[in-house]
Amino acid sequence: MNRQLTEDLHQYFLQKKALTSDENYLLMRLTGELPYFSISHICRNDLEGKGFDISNVTDSVMSQLAGKLGNDYCEQLFWISMEIIAEECLKIPRHICPKCGEKAAEYDSVDNTFQCSSCENSWKKEEPTGRYVLVEFPEDPSFFEEHELGYPCFNSDDNGAMYVPEHLYRAHFGKEPKADTLYRPVQWPESQIYFEIESESTTALCELIEADAKSLEDFGSSSIWVPLCLIKK
Repeated sequence: MNRQLTEDLHQYFLQKKALTSDENYLLMRLTGELPYFSISHICRNDLEGKGFDISNVTDSVMSQLAGKLGNDYCEQLFWISMEIIAEECLKIPRHICPKCGEKAAEYDSVDNTFQCSSCENSWKKEEPTGRYVLVEFPEDPSFFEEHELGYPCFNSDDNGAMYVPEHLYRAHFGKEPKADTLYRPVQWPESQIYFEIESESTTALCELIEADAKSLEDFGSSSIWVPLCLIKK
């Protein structure tokens, strides 16, 4: 089905106040179609344009032709073309291996695991938690700096220290972070209360986000790195 038509029908049934059982069924089917995007289509005019006699070509024959064309494309060019266009033309990023930094070669949706063909590492897919780990000496944050996977910390005695996403820390080091290394970037106006903390020892644990362009772009001005233990519920 045409993508725009699918979306229009889906919105029509969503906005309708009372649905019949048949309409509910159609809405369920339309919702199931939304994750899929059609690549192409074929019609009788395509055949006729190449000199075929379409006077007795039935819908069943057209369906068989479309199916065989789809199978042929998937078996030969689909995956290669998809990777080239997605990566080189549209600049869609790939997941990278948390061990060596090379691009993920494949993903197994059954066991939720990525595979690296370069170092043969495999790792579980994890969603970002919104929490960050302060990585500083004696741990080495250079991997995260090289691949721009975190944000610099200026409060540490280690001038290479970084705040890195918790799930990437776990995948790279193969261990859980210590509780006292966990931080969260708190944005304005929620950050206001942390600017008003009076205890000097507590305030020293927080770090204003003001000296790094990427941090400012992602979190905004008047944001602050706050230890997880200080986050007010």
